[in-house]
Amino acid sequence: PFLEDLARHAEGAGEPRVAARYLLRAASLEKASHHPSAERELLESALALVEGRDLATRLSIDFELGDALARAGDVDGAMIRYQDALQLAWRMRHRGKGAAALERIGRIESQRGEFNRAHERFVHALRLYEAVKDRGGVGRICLNLGHLLWLKGDMARALQSFRKGEELYRSLRD
Repeated sequence: PFLEDLARHAEGAGEPRVAARYLLRAASLEKASHHPSAERELLESALALVEGRDLATRLSIDFELGDALARAGDVDGAMIRYQDALQLAWRMRHRGKGAAALERIGRIESQRGEFNRAHERFVHALRLYEAVKDRGGVGRICLNLGHLLWLKGDMARALQSFRKGEELYRSLRD
């Protein structure tokens, strides 16, 4: 609760950006303590406070809130947050964050049965991760693509994708 108190004081002092960051940190603690509803409430409060100029904090909140909503089963709400994160990543010219947003959007589309759209998102994310030399991101995409191909019944390509992901993770010792 001390971070929430600090957020309240920062907001009262006319520093909504600082308050939003405190709430983001408080939400992280709630997530670690397995309190999903408190986490979502704090993230929603942080989102309301973050200013338009503070793109990095807004991007973090969009990712965290999207993840929290997805865990709670609100995939529509999560999709909105991830699409906002994607737009912010493009505005910031941050290809790695753009890839992360595309990866999350692809996962939701895959869960919805929108396999072709999910495949396009994963391939786009893969190219971005490769461009920024993010081997962990490439590995995650390989696993996501493997799962998607398995759902589509393409077992040979799914196995190939899973193996590539496994090789990358082994090389990273993860």
